Amino acid sequence: MFFHGVNINNGAGERTGQFVAIQRKGFFCKTWEAELIKGGMSGGSGSFGVAPFWVTVPDIMVEQVEGCLDNQTEVKISYYSARIFSPFSSDSGGDFLIGLTPSHK
Repeated sequence: MFFHGVNINNGAGERTGQFVAIQRKGFFCKTWEAELIKGGMSGGSGSFGVAPFWVTVPDIMVEQVEGCLDNQTEVKISYYSARIFSPFSSDSGGDFLIGLTPSHK
């Protein structure tokens, strides 16, 4: 029997914030995981005490996320939370990045 992860909060959504980390994670299969926080480090609008949001990043979007991280760009992301997922496909609990738009202030 193949073990799957289960996410009770499945669905889709959007979030805004700033990427503060991207890394390869996973015990057997490595996936790209990015950490997004509201406000960011340079904005001073609440980066402390705010729960980070971890999202699995598809290989095709890694460079875009790294660019936003390097430039401390505020972003709006679209993601979906899979109800059932392979634990080899996500280390973030089944949240997958599907879109990213940099904010232009």
